[in-house]
Amino acid sequence: MKNITALFAAILLFIPILAFANEDAGLYDPVVPEDAALVRFIYLNEGEVSTSINGKSYDNIGGKEISPYYVVDAGKVSLDIGGAVLEGAVLSGKSYSLIKYGAKEVFLEDFRNENKAKSQVALYNFTDGKTLSLQVVLKGDKKIEAISQIAPEHVGFRSLKPVKVEFAVFKGDEQLGEKIEVIMERDRTYNFIATDDNVFMAVSTTDTTK
Repeated sequence: MKNITALFAAILLFIPILAFANEDAGLYDPVVPEDAALVRFIYLNEGEVSTSINGKSYDNIGGKEISPYYVVDAGKVSLDIGGAVLEGAVLSGKSYSLIKYGAKEVFLEDFRNENKAKSQVALYNFTDGKTLSLQVVLKGDKKIEAISQIAPEHVGFRSLKPVKVEFAVFKGDEQLGEKIEVIMERDRTYNFIATDDNVFMAVSTTDTTK
């Protein structure tokens, strides 16, 4: 019980009793202009589709993939993923994801990790009517909740110490998919995306060259 309590404190209350995972291995993402926004695409269907922002083409994206964040000017935007167009607006200093799943497009604001000494986890819920949580799985199948009560078509975020740990997504007491081991690095966001038939993880990146 003492070990579980200690690990809980280390991960969720940021008491450094565990060593950093790859403490000096991670490279910070490129600097983004303060007056710009970041937009990315998440494609949860099968196949490969084109993407564009304000008529400018970006890299194609495959099924169950996350694109890099792209730098765009704040203001009105026209986003196209596979021919499906969504009109919206973005604010400077903010990050956003356009998610395509089934016939739907969902535009969500993401939480930008401002503390480069910490890691961040995100849980995107694209299941059919299930409220989900992201949990740290310990030895003996003990669990600690990192992100809780995320409704469908919503996302939640949590900052953590960069450690090596296993995560799993749960609907109540039911685990969805397999446990996913992550060696977290500083200034990185680890995205867990849950659909009705799959749970996968991808690391956020930023492309300032396009």
